[in-house]
Amino acid sequence: MSIKVMEVDNKKINKPLRAKKVLKRIAIGVGIFLVFLLAVAAILFPRAKALADQVNKTAAQFENVKKAADSENIIAAKEELIKLEEEVKKTQEKYRSFRFAKRIPFVSLYYKDGEHTLNVAVDASEAAVIGSDAVIPFADILGLKGEKSQLNAEAKAQAIVKKVIPNILPITRQIEEKINNINNELSQVNPDRYPKGLKIRGFVVRDSLIKAKEAAANTSSAFPKIKLVLEVLPQIAGEPINRTYLIMLQNDKELRATGGFITSYAIAKVSGGRILSVKSESTEALDKKFVNKPPAPDVYQKYLKISTYNIRDSNLSPDFLVSARKFEEFYKQIPGSVSAQGVFALDTEFVRSLMEVTGPIYLSKYNETFSPKVNEKYGVSDVVYKLELYTEKILRGNRKGIIGDLMQELLIKVLSSPPKKFPQLLDTFINAANEKHILFYFHDPTEQKVMEELGWAGRVKEYDADYLYVNDSNFAGRKANLYVIQKVQQDIEVKDSEDVIKTVKVTFTNPKPGDGWLNSIYLHWTRFYAPRGSTLISSEIERDFSEGDELGKKVFRGYSATYPLDSNTLTVTYKLPFKVKKGEEYRLLIQKQPGTGDFEYIISLNGKEIEKFNLKADKEIKFRI
Repeated sequence: MSIKVMEVDNKKINKPLRAKKVLKRIAIGVGIFLVFLLAVAAILFPRAKALADQVNKTAAQFENVKKAADSENIIAAKEELIKLEEEVKKTQEKYRSFRFAKRIPFVSLYYKDGEHTLNVAVDASEAAVIGSDAVIPFADILGLKGEKSQLNAEAKAQAIVKKVIPNILPITRQIEEKINNINNELSQVNPDRYPKGLKIRGFVVRDSLIKAKEAAANTSSAFPKIKLVLEVLPQIAGEPINRTYLIMLQNDKELRATGGFITSYAIAKVSGGRILSVKSESTEALDKKFVNKPPAPDVYQKYLKISTYNIRDSNLSPDFLVSARKFEEFYKQIPGSVSAQGVFALDTEFVRSLMEVTGPIYLSKYNETFSPKVNEKYGVSDVVYKLELYTEKILRGNRKGIIGDLMQELLIKVLSSPPKKFPQLLDTFINAANEKHILFYFHDPTEQKVMEELGWAGRVKEYDADYLYVNDSNFAGRKANLYVIQKVQQDIEVKDSEDVIKTVKVTFTNPKPGDGWLNSIYLHWTRFYAPRGSTLISSEIERDFSEGDELGKKVFRGYSATYPLDSNTLTVTYKLPFKVKKGEEYRLLIQKQPGTGDFEYIISLNGKEIEKFNLKADKEIKFRI
């Protein structure tokens, strides 16, 4: 199943690094170091022509590596990498002939920087060669021989799980040693020694060094996680033991705590990276089999006017692990339920983004084609509009089973996609996971840990500084989340007493007129999660304000209505449970709600705006007071 195997290339920076990109980035990294070396040579030895000539030869060879990487020919790239390694070592040897510079005050600092960067270039090229050796046996599978692989997405996924990863894992320790060496060498280089304006071959030396040091530090700290991903990925994908997963299909246009109302669910069985079967059903039909329902939580009884706790409403907690366990607890009480090893959640935005790659989907059962293109009349994608049209207007009985039908057909199209679309599918999957349009919960503690470290588990995170998570639930507001926009403003005020007072304003705007079936009055229950121990000062929330402790946080809650063509603002002001001194670093973690768009966030310090951005994923912010 592509969902399992697409994680293979994820890295700390949460971007897909296919072989072409890895080689290209290594080559660019080596190039930066060579350019830096020219700068050192220019400062220390303006007349050292032999060294300069050798550096130029090495730089020319690095260009050859880039060209081979661009051609996606891993064999040719390895050959060029070996030549690059040889040229770097020759440069290193010539450079050592000037080691007398170590005894010259001030000059010695630049000489040592040159030594460190040459060591980096050697380690980087050696690491690239080691990685190439591991991948070359599968170059035809991965399409890295200068020719495109003929395998479709499903076959390529199986090959990665069964062949590629087992071959790569044994050499990860060697690569990790090289990466740690690179980080150690660069940590001893001081970019501030170089003039801001020093620029050679298009590279600004100081900026390039700063970026190289940051990248090396991030890669060094991330590599243990990468190894862990590679270790657990095969078993997640059903290799060597088959797996079964429950999949919650959430409608993010009817927003709930973990991303949307649970309209349908599916049972997926996987083996060795291949999907054996997928069966789906509406949660409406599932709830009819759920006989011994417990009483509904108070909030459901109050705002949804329901007395019993349904499976389709089980995602009340904003922490996906808690909601997934509740879903599974209820599901296990259904006669004939199957045992699963985890629970996933997908929303309609994920469906739409996949269709951007696969193209339109035709469902013969409904004689209807679903497309990712925008429906001009309603201002939303065709697929989202038609799903709502069918569930709310056309179908009766199993009215929400159409989402499961669409997912099954989409899955078939994804797995049969031609090789050229595999990178796009991979990008789409990773972006969706980063932006919380896909969530994962695994029973296995190691697998769950990996998902949490990747930020794909939908957890409410522990954090030892300032924290904010605005979580909103649509309670009988129809499909208003098709249009409703949030804007979140945070004003941080640091008093002379070093107390921190924070005001959070969330403005909900519904820019469209009501139509009676999609857009209506947006009735919603909002929760503000702040650091535990925060003390409320004041609140401006329409009705039913309350506060408490939940999920290791302080939570402020309230209910309100946002009318079509109107907006309303909810405000809470509170004192944080810590003090901050002038000159100290202020840290803030903002968590994004699954199923939401990239809403605008504004941060002000003592009345002055310091940050403004659209929140696409969880974001940590640091600044000085």
